[in-house]
Amino acid sequence: MSGTISAIIITFNEEQDIEDCLESVAFCDEIVVVDSGSTDATRNIAARLGARVIVNPWPGFSKQKNLAVSLATSDWILHVDADERVTAESRDEILAAIRAPAQPHNGFFLPRLNYWLGRPIRYGGWSPDYGMRLFRRGHATCVGESHEMFVVDGPTGRLKHPLLHYSYWNVGEHVERAVLRAAPLDARELAQGGRLCWLPPRDLWAAVGRQLRDGPRSPQAFRMLYKTRVKNRLEFVWMLPLWPFVRFVQRYVVRQGFRDGAAGFWIAMLSAVYDAVRCALIWERHAAAAGTVTSRPYVLRIEPTYDTAPVAEAKRP
Repeated sequence: MSGTISAIIITFNEEQDIEDCLESVAFCDEIVVVDSGSTDATRNIAARLGARVIVNPWPGFSKQKNLAVSLATSDWILHVDADERVTAESRDEILAAIRAPAQPHNGFFLPRLNYWLGRPIRYGGWSPDYGMRLFRRGHATCVGESHEMFVVDGPTGRLKHPLLHYSYWNVGEHVERAVLRAAPLDARELAQGGRLCWLPPRDLWAAVGRQLRDGPRSPQAFRMLYKTRVKNRLEFVWMLPLWPFVRFVQRYVVRQGFRDGAAGFWIAMLSAVYDAVRCALIWERHAAAAGTVTSRPYVLRIEPTYDTAPVAEAKRP
């Protein structure tokens, strides 16, 4: 069985990261970069390193990634972000998986080792952080507006060696991307196609029952069930004021974020802030619809007032 592979990457002003990312996927038969209109050297760097570069105005995460998938021509597709790196161990495992005789899987979950302010974070739910990153062409679709993911039809497996993810290089970047931008997207996604209710609906119980009956019953399978049936699709009214506290305890205590030291504490705290903003936005929308508050549209404006120079000077891997 043939085992050609395309790497797909979506970009916007990624000149600090794109070269190292592309070098880490140089083993792929094809590299497709879909850029949403970078004003820096991202596209020039990608073209110089042999990637096929397509410019497409930003339609949203899922649509942009699905476009990149449609442009790939190999048997398998590896999805990476510009701030991620494929290690030598991960490369060898990926190639072995796609070239295995009679490979039964249509996709593989890959773990990530996430970095925060230049240091690896191993607890608090940040690692191993499995995501669907490797799949057969024609068998996966990206869904979701925020925290989007690829859903694969057919059997899936898991690989062992992680991608390296250099996510946030300063607190300001974390707040902007994970709180000020992601929380409104999540709240909007719930408003567009989700439900706000007091108790789990019957169809959710039915889906859980089918999962228990038919399997697989792995933690990864139930995580996918949560992401496809609950996340940004279902929210319980009574949980809205509790989520920030639950998130902090989950990250810092249950998932042992305290073992990452001060970084683990601040990551857990910022996760709680994210949930506080998300839940406040959900409440605002429904309170405004009920006429108990007056709300008007607001366009996020982020001013470059946060001093990141001491951290930004650090050399990126």
